[in-house]
Amino acid sequence: QGNASIRTGDGIALDVAQSSVGGLLDISLGGGGVNAFESLTLQDVTSADLSIGLRSNAGDIADVNLTNVTVTDTAPATFAFRLADVGGSGGMDQVTMQNVQVADGIQVVLSSGGSSVLSATNVTCLFSSLDLGPDGVFQDGGGNSGL
Repeated sequence: QGNASIRTGDGIALDVAQSSVGGLLDISLGGGGVNAFESLTLQDVTSADLSIGLRSNAGDIADVNLTNVTVTDTAPATFAFRLADVGGSGGMDQVTMQNVQVADGIQVVLSSGGSSVLSATNVTCLFSSLDLGPDGVFQDGGGNSGL
């Protein structure tokens, strides 16, 4: 039933695979750093709640890939799964979700600074709140429910 927290600096490529957390999995990435690029990959990950925080800067590209991710909390305080880019001037977020099951709600807030993209295939949740920024694009790969 414990929580897990992962904090990184700038310009990091973080991969988390075949992991299970009984409580909150809280991931926070820095900005893109000197190469203006950061990435996060979650594959075969289960947690009660999931929080992902990005801090992209102008010109940064944040690449997030979620595959076979399950979030199980049916009674969270707000959303069971939250992904937000809270960078000051914002970069461009590229988020791919494939085979993601969330027992409750999903909240996604992408950067307002670039043409961010959220691509979703076989994503299920009870409800969602999606803010893709002023030029953001949603790509529906099919099989989604609740988005």
